[in-house]
Parts: sequence; C-alpha cells; structure tokens
Amino acid sequence: MTQYGIFFGTAATGAASCTGNAGTALSAYLPLPTANQTGYATLCWMSAGAWQTTNYRYTINSQPLQLSSSPVVAVPSSGKETMRTFTFGSGDPGTLILGACTTGSPSLTARVASHVGVAQIGFTAAKGTARQAVTVKCPTSGGAALNALVDIWDWPSIQRLSYDGSTLQIWGGGFGFAGVVGLSGGNGVNEAIPYWTGGVDGYIQVFKPDLSPGNYEVVVAVETPDCQLAPEFAEGGCPFECEVLESFPAEFSVAGQPTITITSRPIIVTPSSTVPGTYTATLTSVATPLGGSYNWSTNNSGMVGFSNTTPSSGPSADHVSLAILSTDDKATITLTYNGPYGGSATDSFTFALTNDTVAVAWVNGDAIIPDTSTMPLGAFDPIVLAMYQPDYCGSFLSSWASKGRNGQGGRGANELTDAERVWVNQFLMHNTGNSRPPSQLPDGDSLETGGAYRLYQRLQAAYEIVDGSIDPQKVEYLKKSVKVGTTPAPCLLMPSWIANSVESHQLNGSLATSSDHSLVYQINEARLGDDGQAINQYLNGSPGANYHQATPWIWTVIQFDANGKIRPWISGADVNNLQIFPAYEVYANGLGTAFAQGILETFISLSGNSQYGGPK
Repeated sequence: MTQYGIFFGTAATGAASCTGNAGTALSAYLPLPTANQTGYATLCWMSAGAWQTTNYRYTINSQPLQLSSSPVVAVPSSGKETMRTFTFGSGDPGTLILGACTTGSPSLTARVASHVGVAQIGFTAAKGTARQAVTVKCPTSGGAALNALVDIWDWPSIQRLSYDGSTLQIWGGGFGFAGVVGLSGGNGVNEAIPYWTGGVDGYIQVFKPDLSPGNYEVVVAVETPDCQLAPEFAEGGCPFECEVLESFPAEFSVAGQPTITITSRPIIVTPSSTVPGTYTATLTSVATPLGGSYNWSTNNSGMVGFSNTTPSSGPSADHVSLAILSTDDKATITLTYNGPYGGSATDSFTFALTNDTVAVAWVNGDAIIPDTSTMPLGAFDPIVLAMYQPDYCGSFLSSWASKGRNGQGGRGANELTDAERVWVNQFLMHNTGNSRPPSQLPDGDSLETGGAYRLYQRLQAAYEIVDGSIDPQKVEYLKKSVKVGTTPAPCLLMPSWIANSVESHQLNGSLATSSDHSLVYQINEARLGDDGQAINQYLNGSPGANYHQATPWIWTVIQFDANGKIRPWISGADVNNLQIFPAYEVYANGLGTAFAQGILETFISLSGNSQYGGPK
C-alpha cells in the first residue's frame, strides 16, 4: 500500500471521497459534526494502483458524556448500541472533561476503541496499554476531580509474522484477551483458529503444524469490548451489538523445498539441418511446486549455447533448446529452480559429444613392389614367369589352397625358395591393393558403399558423464556403421571360389562401453577368408599346422574417452587400436589423417593369435 486517506461524514462513501485526503501518514485528525447523529468514517488505501475502501459507523453525541456509576450509552434508533462514543474536551489528552458531575462519585470505567489510520475519535492513549488512569474533571468552576480508569482498545493490527513449521507467531497490537486468527491460502487452507493471549496483548501464538508450501494470508479478529468484557451478560446474552474488529491482512510464505529434475535424458543430440557442423538438443524439466522461475547455464559456453527460440531463464523456461557449436569436448548443463515460496533446487548433468569419426583400413599396393633383385634369375625366375600368366596364376593359387588346407607346405616346405616366397607375397598384396581414400571425406556415403577398402567403420556418440566415468545407460549413437571390404582378385583369371573371400572376427561390430566406464568403443576386425588362409598356410605357415592359425587379423577400434575425445591412434600389439598392417585413413569431422602401412613380412610372420584383445 502506497497512499492512505480518511473521510468522515454523515453517509457511507466510496473511493470518490479518497483522492482529496490522500497521503502517506498513518494517522489524521478530523473535525466531527456537532449534531447528535450517526457518522461514517471511510478509510481508503491505494493497492495495485486502485483505491480500496471500507466504512466504519459511529454514533455522535454532541453533549459531553455524563459519567455515573452505570455506563451511559448513546442508543440509535435501531435500539442496539453499535459502539460507545464519547465526546472529549480539548486540552490535556490525559484529562477527560465532563459536562456535569457530582463530587464523590465512585471510580468509573470508560472504554475507547482506536485504529491506526482512522481519525482518533475521542480519547487516545498509548498503544498496547490495557488500562490507563486518567483525571476526570467537572467543567464547573471549582469542581472536584474524580478518578477514573479508562480501557484503551486498539483496533487489531499485525506488525510481524513468523512460522517455523509448526507454530505461527504474530506480533502486533489490539489483540485483547482472546479472538480468532483467520488463516487462508496454500493448498486450500481456510480456517478460523481461536486464540487466547493470556493478557499479553501484543503477541499471539497458534499451533499449526506442517503447512504445505504456498502463500498464506492472516487476519486477526476480535469483538468490541462491550461483550468481551461483560461476563455478567454471558448467560442472558449481550444487550449490545458486538462488532468484530478485524486487522488488515498480513501475508507470509511457507517455502518448503522445491525440486527440479531435467527429464530429457539421455540427451538426444541432432545434427543441425541449417548450419553444418553444429548440433541441437532440447531439454525439458519437471519442478515442484509449480509457479517458480528457471535458469539454465553451462560451464562451457564455447561448446554449448542456448538457442533464442526458447528462453533460458524466467517462469516459462521449463524447457530449453541447446545450440551445440563444437565436438570433441564435454559440457555441464545446470538448471536452477527458484520456488514460488522461496528456496531453490538444482539439477545438472555433464555430457560429451565426440567427433564424427571414420576409420578406413586399405592396402596400399603402390607401396609394395614385387622385388626380383634377390632372386638368382631375377625376372626370369619360373615362379615369376608363371604368376604373370593368367592361367598359371589361378592354377597355382588353387593348388596351394588345397595343399595348405590338407596340412601340406609351410615355410621351407612349399617347393619355393625364401626369395620366391617373399616375392609371391609381394605380388599378391600389390595386385590386391585398394585405391587411396581421399584426404577429405566425401559427402554422402559413397566411400562406405564403394567397398574400396579392407575395413570401414564410422562412429559418433553423445553420452553422459558421472563422477568422471561414462554412464553406459546414457549413451546415444549419432552415427554407427561397420563394414568389411573385399579382397580384390590378384590374377586376371581368378577362380570364383577364392574371390571376395573374407572372415569377420566374432568381435567385429562390437559397440560398447568398457568395463571400467572409461571408453565408448566400436571394433572393426576381419581377415582373409578360408581359401586365403589356406594359401597363406602353404606359403608362410608352420609346416603341418592348422591353416586357420597362420593368418593374422587386421582391425581398427574407435575409442572415445570420458572427455569426449578420441584415444590416440597407435598400431602394434593387440591392445592398440590399429594393427600394424595395412594403411589407414582416419577422418575427424570429415578431415582425414593418414597412417602409413607397416612392413609386410613383419605382418605375415604373425599368426592367427594376433587379434584385438579388447580395450585396456
């Protein structure tokens, strides 16, 4: 409330009478009519830009009150007293001037009700004083002074409230000995609770446990003193009209503890349809109690921003759109909820978004040149001449496959010198080479569907991170693909039974989170098929060994860590993410990095035990 006003007249009025008496003072003095009549005090107050009013009725007696041993009342035509009204003289506020009196009269009691903000009609005493002694004088010259006790009654007013979860405490004045506390609000509360002050007029305590969170309104109501202080009328009924004096409402809030939960988890990240290389996501939430304010924030504004399509703060920001600007990183998203009745709650999560990663294994045939320099006859060696003949090339391979499958041959027992064996290996790998992958990933899936590789895989993931570890239940794969390519025919006339023959490893295509929750990974692993393994056994295996044990595996393993970054590419042992052979092209968001091909003879000397052993 910002302004107050008071108007006194002979009729009840509305807001129109307020503007001329507006101000900020909490008390005022107004002249009273001189005629014996009923008067009305109109109290005005400005709230939310509009005048509010209430009217109080008084009976005006222009003659000084004649005190006697029995209370004298002014009775209007209704026949019931609405309020005791006294006319007091001017001068010392502690002196009550009587129109006529008789010396030696017994001590008398007068009662006065007053209200902050209403013209003080009649005698005014200190607030909170239950009873005050005053001097009563006769107006006649030389009149003797009489002693009187005047009860000072304040209109109830609330100055301060406190609620501790079980007890409502009210400080103020005008509470009398007893009355009613009106409590409303919250989740449908509407109660009238009796109170007894025990004589402490400025304090009320009401036991009210476990109020639900919400806004509440409190008023204190007491009856006028006439019936409240006249127990002799308890049985026969009060002969006067006992009016209820009601305080202005006071408000308080029960905060409770709000809750907030980000519900759209795991986060669903989608490539932007308008800005290549960026991503979007929508987050939603559930809060209790409703009616509060939301605020979204991030600890990595370089990676994550908030789209202007939805507000990131305010009462309507229960959901938000993310604009994810970069990958290969992680960010924490925090939602703070300020409850409508006080208190706040937060929920947050950390997520990582990886690069769009493609790994291609391919045989670089141009890096493997069949070398005849170590052979005595050089290019005229019989095996060299035969392998360049289409008919003989296919026949040799068919024979070697049959012998290798039957346990024949092996290094040193294959009817070839070691120089010839090395040359044949070079010849076969040179002629089965793949075309070089481009340095930048083509648009679409042309590289994947073309099949010009030994292995191809693609992976991109978004996942939540809890206490530094990947949550395996909250991993989303934006892109995932695993393909095993073909082995081109090394001879012009190649038997159909040996062409395109490959064997996929049992782990090929595995997509998982490591047991220690430190990695998200995908495995791409294969080797030559059955016929190729038999040929390799005949040429390079141990004599008499099982031909399935002669041929090593090749693999690529994409591994993302708990920061959203790819684990460095290392070739070598079975714990590394690349086999030592062949060559590799790895793309991160379309940009390729080449990894050179290892030494062919070193790779061939490995056995079938050379396979990826899982993430370490």
